[in-house]
Amino acid sequence: MAESKIFYPSSLGELLRIYGDYPQASLWAGGTAIAREQGGRHRFTLPEIIIHLSQVTELQRISRTERYFELGAGVPINKILKVGKHVLPKVFTHALHHIGHPAVRNLAGLGGNLCHAPRRLNTFGPLTILDAKVELRRAGKSRWLPVARLFNRTGELQLAEGEILSRVRIPFESWNMQFFQKIGDPFLKPKTSLTFSAISDVRKAEITDFRIAFSFIGKSMLRDRELETLISGKRVPLSEKVRSEARELFRASLMELPGEVTLFQKQRALRLLQWYLSALHDPQRD
Repeated sequence: MAESKIFYPSSLGELLRIYGDYPQASLWAGGTAIAREQGGRHRFTLPEIIIHLSQVTELQRISRTERYFELGAGVPINKILKVGKHVLPKVFTHALHHIGHPAVRNLAGLGGNLCHAPRRLNTFGPLTILDAKVELRRAGKSRWLPVARLFNRTGELQLAEGEILSRVRIPFESWNMQFFQKIGDPFLKPKTSLTFSAISDVRKAEITDFRIAFSFIGKSMLRDRELETLISGKRVPLSEKVRSEARELFRASLMELPGEVTLFQKQRALRLLQWYLSALHDPQRD
């Protein structure tokens, strides 16, 4: 078997030049998701051309302003958890904690988790409902895109040839109820696994904002805007009438998902939603 050709760029400019010349190359930070996709084979198969990101300092930066927290795509998960422990939204940090074990989190980068093409992993749902944005760079050009639009409706990654994800920007907003749940192993049991992300803001017993997202580990994700509109503005605890209407609305949305989402996953998602709706309360009155 031929040996892999590996590049180690030391700057973002050098990385973009190399990637422009080799658009078929695999961008490599920790390589943890790529390894999991190979199903624990005894002999790990490397891509033919690799661009290793470990020495690109621009991708390792973390910065903060009054309005947002900004993370380089190559920052290891454990470093994000350490630096952002008291400032990042809990729905996001909980998702990070559920990425493998500590050794994996020392290697895995945010960009790889977010852009993994075969399936939507932990961070995609939380960053979607947080209205996070990503910076996409290629030689001589850059653009910002909402995380929700990083993949199209058929699940294809929306990166142009020679374009990389360089930064993730997470706005600072106030949420007094946040929840993240990962069920199952997306690589070993994709037909039963899912993630559930939820953020709500409840003030004086009124739900001022309500957002949820389910990712079904394949390429499917569901964020039901009609359901969010229904719940926002209601008072807690929610009446049985509102919860019943929400269940029926969400059930209809589940039925519209593509065939890769199993009935088991849909039923599990519906139960999680029912639990969360029942759990909504005003934390200020506890």
